[in-house]
Formats: sequence, C-alpha cells, structure tokens
Amino acid sequence: MSNRDEAAAGPSTSAEQDFIPSESFDGAKPGYVFKLDDCGVGYYRDIPLAERIQAASAEASKAAKSKPVVVKANNSLLKSLQKRGGGPQLSIPSGVKKQKKDDDESKPAYLKEMERYKSLSCGSDTKHDRPLVK
Repeated sequence: MSNRDEAAAGPSTSAEQDFIPSESFDGAKPGYVFKLDDCGVGYYRDIPLAERIQAASAEASKAAKSKPVVVKANNSLLKSLQKRGGGPQLSIPSGVKKQKKDDDESKPAYLKEMERYKSLSCGSDTKHDRPLVK
C-alpha cells in the first residue's frame, strides 16, 4: 500500500475521530452513530451512557464549586419580572425591604369597584347602615 492509499483509508482504530462528515448513510460503522448534530450530518462517535453520565456529573460538580451569580436590583429584566408578577415573589438582593403600598393606586380596578359597592346602601332597606355587599 502506498502513502496515498493509507491517507485515504481514514483514521486508525487507535485514534478515532469524533465526527466523520457524510451526506448520506453509507452503512453501519462500528463505534459510530449516523445523525444530524452540531457539526452537521454524518457519523458521530458513539459515547457509552456510563461515560456521558460521568462527564455530566463532573461538569455539575465543577459548576457547584464555582461562585454563584449575583443578580443586582437595577437589572431591568428582574424589575420587569417583579412588575409582571404571576409567579413567586422575587426578593430584591440589595437587602432593602420594599414598603407595602396602601394607597388606592396600587389596588386593582375590581377591588376598587368592590369597595365602592360596599359603601353603597341597599335602596329597599330601611336601615341605611347596612352595606349592599357583605
């Protein structure tokens, strides 16, 4: 075999490639899976499940040891999420507690209407101190 033939033969089994590009399925290759992934269509090295789990757990432990990311209160995304509500209340990491709003502007419209109806008396009732809504 000449050097040109050896180069065209592909990689040796000792040094497997992670990806072999191929436009179409050319048959099964031992140790490879044919699929479309990050590098495109072709044969990707088949990594056993145990190795993938071990690599994922190593990455997770490395991430757990790193410093946590601190979100500052002036972050516009955090503020928009707090305004939107709907989910659990987000705490402000600055340590300053927000004051509770007791003014009418902070109440929703339906609560304002309910307060207005509570203050009205029933027209057919002789006792005018009884509210329409209890």
